[in-house]
Amino acid sequence: MEVLAYKKRTQEEIQGILDDVTSGVSKYQICKKYDLSETALYRILSLIAGKPPSDYLKSIKKNKDKIEKLKKIIQEQSKQIEFLRNALKKL
Repeated sequence: MEVLAYKKRTQEEIQGILDDVTSGVSKYQICKKYDLSETALYRILSLIAGKPPSDYLKSIKKNKDKIEKLKKIIQEQSKQIEFLRNALKKL
């Protein structure tokens, strides 16, 4: 069987994994049942941490949007700094 990445899992699979974890099934059995690596299981547990997968995906999109806005602000400020440096050199 092929091990699927976290991003290729359905919400039902992820919910099943979380249900198994909360019901006390061993991590080894969960990894075997869902063809997960131990790293992928820990990533799922740490990233979702009690939230539904859809909420987690929404928060990722919001963070990406914030990052893009901050990048634009940094670019504008860099241009302003360069302009001011050039103005100071002329004085």
